[in-house]
Amino acid sequence: VLTGLAPLRAFFRVVWCGSKIGESLSFTASEEQLVVRSINATRSVASEFCFSKSFFDEFVLADSRGGKVATSIAAAKFLLPAVKNPGLVKQLTFSLLVKDQVLLIELLLKSDILKRFHIPAEDSEILRAVYNTDRCTCNASVRPRFLSDILSNFHGKLEEIKLACSSSQFRVLSFVEDEDENAMNVLLRTEMAVDVKEFEEYFFPKADVVELTFSFKAFRAILELAEGFDVPLRIFFDKGGLPIVFIISYPGRMNQSFEAQFILATRQHITDSVASSRTDLQSTADSGRKPSSLAEKVSASTGPESSTRLGNTSIASFLTRGDNDEGSWNRAASPKEAPTDAERSGIDEGRADRGDDEDDDEFVEGTPPPE
Repeated sequence: VLTGLAPLRAFFRVVWCGSKIGESLSFTASEEQLVVRSINATRSVASEFCFSKSFFDEFVLADSRGGKVATSIAAAKFLLPAVKNPGLVKQLTFSLLVKDQVLLIELLLKSDILKRFHIPAEDSEILRAVYNTDRCTCNASVRPRFLSDILSNFHGKLEEIKLACSSSQFRVLSFVEDEDENAMNVLLRTEMAVDVKEFEEYFFPKADVVELTFSFKAFRAILELAEGFDVPLRIFFDKGGLPIVFIISYPGRMNQSFEAQFILATRQHITDSVASSRTDLQSTADSGRKPSSLAEKVSASTGPESSTRLGNTSIASFLTRGDNDEGSWNRAASPKEAPTDAERSGIDEGRADRGDDEDDDEFVEGTPPPE
């Protein structure tokens, strides 16, 4: 049971944010917390929202088939009509009716009208991402409004965004496929650079620049949620090809009643050999023509070394069943759960064990098809 405008807004925002990540939301209630999870269809973005027992006015675990955990999965399109106007709601009652396979939402409006939403539960497996931020060598803390102001300068239909991080500078760039010359000539290319002093915390022990390319839509949804809570957004990352993690804690890191965690797959980058790049540039110069694409112009201006993408790293390697686990994903993995080097590079060696029938060369949205 929830009352009060601030908690209602927080709960409604979480449902809306989760619906922007995936088509379905899973709810897992234990004796101490309610966890809402969402994963997109391509398994490149996962979200987890943890509400502690203290967040609610009344929190009772019952009708869980004799277990300590009650779970349910519902389609986002059925949930959204129930979480539209928190300002009109006096009280929210949220029930997971496991035996009836129904998710019941009751809204008592300020006009004393009672609305009931009976949402059918979906019969599917609950998945959660397990990725410990202790593996990340770099981290930062920043006010979400600051990043939102930066993203407001980028094209709204952009599919992916790139962060170029160094010890002294933080750059945000629009990302477009180099192979698609027509798209590069038409779309607006934007780049913004800010001093790391603008961050509340910024720890970057690496000497080289780290480039992270990931979903622009998911990034905007994360910032929108964090801005609504008006708390710093914590960022954890290591390098391109490994996940980047965003964490929102409310009201703070200590004794928080709510925490949101997002894990996003990033593109893996490699550097071309110097000899190969020089050959390409020399052939362009010998032809007597001007570089026609922006990619050639950038290569000519930045020198012989260039970056080639290997595609998105799916987070499938970090997924596990979430219906029987009460803990947060941000924990140290057990020896059986610790990913191998192949998994860290995006190879899902456990796919056959999970019974996943998808092909290993699964196409990921925003990723060039494998050669």
